[in-house]
Amino acid sequence: MKSSIWENLYGHEEIKSFLKEVIEKGNFSHSYLFSGPQGVGKHTAAIFFSAALNCQFKGCGVCPSCVKALNGNHPDILSIKPEGNFIIIDQIREIQHEALLKPFEGKIKAYIIDESESLTLQAANALLKSLEEPPPNLIYILIASQPESLPETIISRCQIIKFKSIPQAQISQILRRKYNLSSGEIELYTRLSQGILGKAIELVQRDGLSDLRRKIFRSIKVIPQADTLKLLDLAEEFYLEGKKFFRELKERQGEEKTFLEGLAISSSHLSHIRRVLERKHQREISKEEHKRVGEVLSFLLLFFRDAFLTAESDGEDLIINIDQKREIRDFSSSFSLDSIKKCWEIVEETKRAVRANANFRLAYEVMFFKLKEVLSA
Repeated sequence: MKSSIWENLYGHEEIKSFLKEVIEKGNFSHSYLFSGPQGVGKHTAAIFFSAALNCQFKGCGVCPSCVKALNGNHPDILSIKPEGNFIIIDQIREIQHEALLKPFEGKIKAYIIDESESLTLQAANALLKSLEEPPPNLIYILIASQPESLPETIISRCQIIKFKSIPQAQISQILRRKYNLSSGEIELYTRLSQGILGKAIELVQRDGLSDLRRKIFRSIKVIPQADTLKLLDLAEEFYLEGKKFFRELKERQGEEKTFLEGLAISSSHLSHIRRVLERKHQREISKEEHKRVGEVLSFLLLFFRDAFLTAESDGEDLIINIDQKREIRDFSSSFSLDSIKKCWEIVEETKRAVRANANFRLAYEVMFFKLKEVLSA
């Protein structure tokens, strides 16, 4: 059977057919916008599309060019992502300079811009100039989970490809084939993924995520009886959860710093490298902290969502946290539907505050005190 790079992109059959036809006919656009939920496969599809455009077999997945693309070291395929919370103008200027050069090995240069909605205004304006007059042998692939946040001038210059969540039956099938899991684990991870394969795989692979989820649910039980000191302890505990990733991130940043400092050609160049890295590393830490806080709040939202549906319609078949059915049923029978809805809204409000760069510790404290007020009324 002929090998194909697309075999490893699960779901999205219509999109795969469309992209393969583009490659077959060679009538590609110079700018694409891949939109859809985070973790649904947009970045993977962008890598595969870029690899296939540079493959003499149009996406075999096994030739040297494809292997380099899949390993992230193809010289003509460059991925750009936020350094912290934003993609800054210096990153766009760098690819604009690279765009003036001919492809090093392949036929097409591809620039994949992850989380393109995080472009600063200056970066977006600079990118717009490139989209208006792209070289003939270059494509831009913008990836966005919230495309509505992009300037309309950029959206209008892209061919939009919308990715949707994958059917749960297909996610279950993939988990069953790839991992040694029990049927209960497969069902739980499938439901928690909410149709996002990347989320399901992260739940399986990332150490500590399941423990964090259980810790969050245990904390909900103590909120109604908690005194002020206990609420502050809960806020501190979850704030510190977001710091647990620091060791791994710091090690990676230390390796990067050592490598780049070794390339310095003068003391002034060394000072410049250190200044740039310090800003970059702070942005990376900030982004990772936001991600970890978002995970905590998402698990809380799912609990209150399940409790609301159980209280409203006794819809246990709609519960996502199927391993917590008894706890959810007990919670939903102990509080009014209106109280549970208010808890849901409090967590949503906290999530919005965090996205707006609120202080994480303070946001947790305010959230727990508001939840206490509702649940002890």
